[in-house]
Amino acid sequence: MIKEYTKELPDGTKEYVVELPDTPNNTCALELFLKALTFVRENEEFSTAALQRYLKCSYGAVCKVLDALCNLSVITTHKDADSKGSIKYKRNVESNAIN
Repeated sequence: MIKEYTKELPDGTKEYVVELPDTPNNTCALELFLKALTFVRENEEFSTAALQRYLKCSYGAVCKVLDALCNLSVITTHKDADSKGSIKYKRNVESNAIN
């Protein structure tokens, strides 16, 4: 479990602290993966944030889904020239081939 809290420093300022666990994250993202296939079918090009909003999940979960989609060659990454080099994802296969 991730612990998040603020800590007051001696000079009066506050520091935001996040403690990450030492154990691996073994949550299953299969259900999110299947929902993501529908999103990819409907969108030829998209960003991480767009998929995260669609799936309504954490950033870590959407990264797992994106990794799986890339590893299965459903999508590929490319740099978007309009948004200062941010990474976009592009559908690799025809939308009717994704079931």
